[in-house]
Amino acid sequence: MKSISVIVLLSLVAGLVAGALVRASGDPALTNIAGIVEPFGGLWLNTLRMTVVPLVVSLLITAIASVADTAKTGGLVARGILLFTVLLFFAATYTTLVTNGWLAIWPLDRSAADAFVAGVGDQAVTISEPPTFASWLQGLAPYNPIKAAAEDGMLALVVFSIFFGFAAATLAPDMRAQIVNFFRAVSEAMIKIVHWVLLAGPVGVFALALGVGLHAGFSAAGTLA
Repeated sequence: MKSISVIVLLSLVAGLVAGALVRASGDPALTNIAGIVEPFGGLWLNTLRMTVVPLVVSLLITAIASVADTAKTGGLVARGILLFTVLLFFAATYTTLVTNGWLAIWPLDRSAADAFVAGVGDQAVTISEPPTFASWLQGLAPYNPIKAAAEDGMLALVVFSIFFGFAAATLAPDMRAQIVNFFRAVSEAMIKIVHWVLLAGPVGVFALALGVGLHAGFSAAGTLA
């Protein structure tokens, strides 16, 4: 796995350089070839992202529902929520301070940043109006878990999974075992898919970096750094 990480890093550099060179050359033939390779990066990234929702949901439900003692399960839920809250608060604070500090030291050109984001086949996040506490609190419980999964509403899915796992832990042992075995099998299958996708990481990262270099040129290196 360590060797794959090194190869992925080299693929990242090679893709950025190749994309920037193609952009600088302006050769239509090379641009067309790069345009054919570029979508494979998005395909690889989407293949990796498609495992996130079922993996998180199945792991949470399995972990909570496998605890037979309801009282212990309640304590597990409380500790889990507390741990999630502390970690999210720390991560948000750390990210805000460090990101603003680095941007003050090394400002980024807005057009270069937009080109970089476009290179990975995504869009910059825009928040027209910050959510109120009431709307945030109401959104914690998804009225439609399927819709929350489709919209990548991870916090709502985590809340749903915790409630589902806690409810499953109160069922009769045979029914609880069926639920735990099912979601354990789902999580194992998702982990296997993640392993396969990571093996294809060098190709996917090269294609992603090629698109970034093609859209942003050599300025992508500074943005990435």
